[in-house]
Amino acid sequence: MLVGPNHDAHILQNEIWTAPADRHNTSGQYNPAVHSTSGINSVSLNGYPSDLDSRIIQTTQEMDEFPYNIDMNSESSSESVCRIDFVFKKQPSSP
Repeated sequence: MLVGPNHDAHILQNEIWTAPADRHNTSGQYNPAVHSTSGINSVSLNGYPSDLDSRIIQTTQEMDEFPYNIDMNSESSSESVCRIDFVFKKQPSSP
């Protein structure tokens, strides 16, 4: 299993931050410092939030057991709740 700075470098080389399907403003919903814009695997936020999303965020504000983390890539805690979803899209193959 890869861990540490080398792992992070490989992730950054492979991902490309992509706007969500609904094109909403993502300011304050993820940490751009820990994402790349030059890789081949698309990564994004959920484009169509549900009512459940706001309930989960509210839970993180009310209960210490589930601390809020804006972006799982920016913290080492595996028990945090965050709002980022990964969307992987198949890239078109070269002719």
